[in-house]
Amino acid sequence: MSSAKSPKVFANGKNGIRILTVSLFLISVVMAALLVYQMMTQPQPPNLISKDDAIAITKTEAKWDEQRIQNVGAILLHIKENGYAFVVEESTLQDTFRVVEKIDGKYDGYYLWKVVLESGGGSANYSEWESWVDARTGRTMFDLLNASMEKQ
Repeated sequence: MSSAKSPKVFANGKNGIRILTVSLFLISVVMAALLVYQMMTQPQPPNLISKDDAIAITKTEAKWDEQRIQNVGAILLHIKENGYAFVVEESTLQDTFRVVEKIDGKYDGYYLWKVVLESGGGSANYSEWESWVDARTGRTMFDLLNASMEKQ
């Protein structure tokens, strides 16, 4: 019976180990280069105003003082190409799978704070102020305000 012979590369133990070592080293260098490339080409998270800043802008815009405000709510939204507003996780700035509403297509790619101020204890004294604040510039989006008022 003939036994299977090992390739000549591994016949001499030193050459085989050298080739294996160099191969593994080259593979690790390529993998490290790919990792660095991936880290360098990832889009940077946008520089956005904070939730507190958006609330302060809305309070100023609405001319409400602290005594009048009973409840404040604010959510960060990212408007996608199709006009759907996705809720953004504030700590990671990643879109979640929660869609809040559909917004006019001219705001594709925008990050907006939707801020709602509520006042009053009973239904007779209750009032609400909704504001849309551009999360990049801090400007109030008045045409979105008008559109949301028309829906109500």
